[in-house]
Amino acid sequence: MLQNRKGNGNVDWAQLATILVFGLLLPVLLFTYWHAMAVVILCGAITWAISQPVKGTLYVLASRWVKERLPTAGWAAFRGIISAVSELSVAAVYLAFFLPVPSISNLVGFGVGASSAEVLFLWVVQQLKRRRLRRSGQESRNPSGSTHYIFLAERSAALLLHVGSRCLLYPSIFLPNPWLGIWAIVSFSLVDGAAAYGKLHHWNWLDFGVYFKFWGFIVTVGAFDLCLFALTTRAFH
Repeated sequence: MLQNRKGNGNVDWAQLATILVFGLLLPVLLFTYWHAMAVVILCGAITWAISQPVKGTLYVLASRWVKERLPTAGWAAFRGIISAVSELSVAAVYLAFFLPVPSISNLVGFGVGASSAEVLFLWVVQQLKRRRLRRSGQESRNPSGSTHYIFLAERSAALLLHVGSRCLLYPSIFLPNPWLGIWAIVSFSLVDGAAAYGKLHHWNWLDFGVYFKFWGFIVTVGAFDLCLFALTTRAFH
């Protein structure tokens, strides 16, 4: 019992570090040292929050009308597209009509805001789930100490995708170069579609090989998005 409590404590500390870094420290650093506007960072979080009920509604409708007609891979891909369109369309509306100052720091801050909102949301969901398990007399067990820090590693990889895909939307709209926006949707769809495929096939996410390949894929896609965005900085001159 003491070992289980100690393990749960390690999980709590790792999650707390994730919350502090991605939910607080990174936005504060962007605001303080890179002059990203606080309102833009906040709107990144708000647009992410707005997109979630949209995404959920589309999932429900697609489950009723499309799911049974598609193979597993097709349904996973469709889910990825729904996720990408839901999140990035709301983000694009903000960037096109409400972004107060178009700057690299603001676009990065906008993506960080979305990532921070997701981190906080997932943390709250995990805490509620753990509380429900405790009340039902079930205990959450972790097979190894390395899993204590999976949440931190996951959010680090996801941050690149959130920032990279959203940063590509602005030059897609105002250069204009629609191919950048199309790629943003494709890249986001690939990542969320792969995640959906893994869940449908019950991948062992705690297996290092599976974990390393999947999150390495996310890092690669997110880094490629950011590299594409770096080539479009003339949009801010």
